[in-house]
Amino acid sequence: MNFDLEERKRKLLFVRRLGIAHLILRLKFLLGIFLLVWFIGPILFVDISFKDLKQDLGSWLGVFVTMLIIWILLTIADRIVLVIFAFKLNSLADDLEIRNNQLLLSKLSTIKTIAIVGIFIAWLDIIATFMFLSLCSRHKNDMINPDQQIVYY
Repeated sequence: MNFDLEERKRKLLFVRRLGIAHLILRLKFLLGIFLLVWFIGPILFVDISFKDLKQDLGSWLGVFVTMLIIWILLTIADRIVLVIFAFKLNSLADDLEIRNNQLLLSKLSTIKTIAIVGIFIAWLDIIATFMFLSLCSRHKNDMINPDQQIVYY
């Protein structure tokens, strides 16, 4: 029983860490928007001649290509983590053997649906991740010990 409890804790912690990693990778959008404004803003809002712009094009292009490559790699990593997170959520109820707690099953089912739809529609994945992290913080003992009866007030 103790090994089973440790195994459940490990599986729940793995899915939680996937969710947190997904949220960290989503920060790339804020970073990308900031860098885009920082690099392109001076070109648009500063009175600069075409000759000066043509002269500095090599350095600007190098910075822009580097930023674009980093953005693409972070997007690929984010999508991979999101797909793994959605599939792990799909099998989490069976892994943790949550069959008798209908409250947890219904909440987890809603989160799974939103996470799968969130693969295709932006921002729903963030909502699903926050919902899962909230569920983990509120019902951690129920998810790890499904046989234990806990009374909610």
